[in-house]
Amino acid sequence: MSIAANIAGEGGSTFSSDAPGSLEPVLRAQGLSKQYGPVTVLSDVTLDVLPGEIHAIIGENGAGKSTLMRLLSGYVEPSHGTLSMNGHAVKFANPSQAQDAGIALVHQEIMLAEGLTVTDNLFLGRELSRGHVVDDRTMRRLAAEKLAQIG
Repeated sequence: MSIAANIAGEGGSTFSSDAPGSLEPVLRAQGLSKQYGPVTVLSDVTLDVLPGEIHAIIGENGAGKSTLMRLLSGYVEPSHGTLSMNGHAVKFANPSQAQDAGIALVHQEIMLAEGLTVTDNLFLGRELSRGHVVDDRTMRRLAAEKLAQIG
């Protein structure tokens, strides 16, 4: 797989892959731009992610990598452009909506809450509940399943 990327480039950026076939992208970002007042921090980024692909977003400090990730994961809304998943337009009002759709931002720094269990750290801020009670049993089961998958 090849990836072309120049987030800070003038005239927009395109991320593409040479994956075989004509699969529908599971995630498509088209013409994403972000402005804060008069300052453009991301300009006209297009990205297709096909099933099974892994992409690396690389660039200089200040190139817009974090802004792109924050746009994709619902932390901020784009000033321009669209997002779609499996061919359907999506607009995330917050990170929880993006997580529900399968997109989550994993921070570069390991940010663990001391004194909490592994399970509690995994579900921190998105605890599962049954009614108005936190469902510890289900969270422990799901955590064990995920940890078994990754070894």
